[in-house]
Amino acid sequence: MTETTRTTPEQAAAAFRRIAETARSEHAPLYEHVAAGVAADPDLLELSTHARPGQSLVYLLFDAVQYLLLGGARHELARYYPSITETPLDAADVFPVFRAFCLENAETIKTLVANHNNQTNEVGRLAALLPALSEAARRGGGKPLGIVEVGPAAGLNLCFDRYYFDYGRVQWGDDASPVRIVCQLEAAATPPLSPGLPAVAYRVGLDVEPIDLSDDDAARWMLSSTWPDHRDLQLMQRRAIDLLRRDPPRLVLGDALAVGPLLDAVPADLTLCVYQSFMISHLSEAEREQFLAILAAESRRRPVYFVSMTGAGIGGGSRRGRVDLLSWVEGRHESVQLVEGHSHGRSLRWLG
Repeated sequence: MTETTRTTPEQAAAAFRRIAETARSEHAPLYEHVAAGVAADPDLLELSTHARPGQSLVYLLFDAVQYLLLGGARHELARYYPSITETPLDAADVFPVFRAFCLENAETIKTLVANHNNQTNEVGRLAALLPALSEAARRGGGKPLGIVEVGPAAGLNLCFDRYYFDYGRVQWGDDASPVRIVCQLEAAATPPLSPGLPAVAYRVGLDVEPIDLSDDDAARWMLSSTWPDHRDLQLMQRRAIDLLRRDPPRLVLGDALAVGPLLDAVPADLTLCVYQSFMISHLSEAEREQFLAILAAESRRRPVYFVSMTGAGIGGGSRRGRVDLLSWVEGRHESVQLVEGHSHGRSLRWLG
């Protein structure tokens, strides 16, 4: 990100108001009421502005609070969180309790906000990414994929072939998997998914702050980024974490511009597919150009496919996103949008 100075309270208030709008459209009353309340509260706005430049101060405050609650903090606030109790109290009454919790734990929350990234690693995103990854495999001649995910956090989305996907009209994946991703198709077109395609023969992730799922605190921090209103997503995240703890994917420390050596290491007999979900929005325009130039340079040796998920209701409104497939093959560059839909995979429209 290009931001270099601390966010002002006025800027923070505007950010919380935008998230309140998004939460309303997402049927997330807890975060709707909390965000609206924080937007008008000078003390909590000041607390949120301790986030590092380039980080989402709204989500870091929310993540810090849920992190403490998931860790067993004893407070009335836990009774409002669907991620913690099956019978939450009315979210319309939550803000005074949320405010009290934040002020009682201000120093701890300030430290968490100042020293963490918001690392959303929703496995539901794979509902939108999988069809595009399959299309990349098809264009690569059906060969197994060598996948490189940029910004994978804990790598939950690196292991899509360990999950089961149900789109209603078509299913894909491991039917015995505890991680079951359900996605509604919004139009008549059905994603062209077939058994065994894509197959993955090599995988690696690149992240500025990889999450080690064997570290209970790190895993809890990642889980805290899933909205508490969406209890079903929380449960799916927990199942994915439990599954990957037994056999985690390889993650490498580095930013997006360090991807070159990882591309070079992917075996030449595989279809090289790079992908990301919303990481690219954290890069400056110059950094995005450099990143794409690295992919283009690799294509001098072999075809390169890049599956890119962007969007997600920036600036308020519904959390819609899109998935594009960019390819560099024999000197030709092509970009095509394949998917439009909910950024966490609840529904999609196949455009391919």
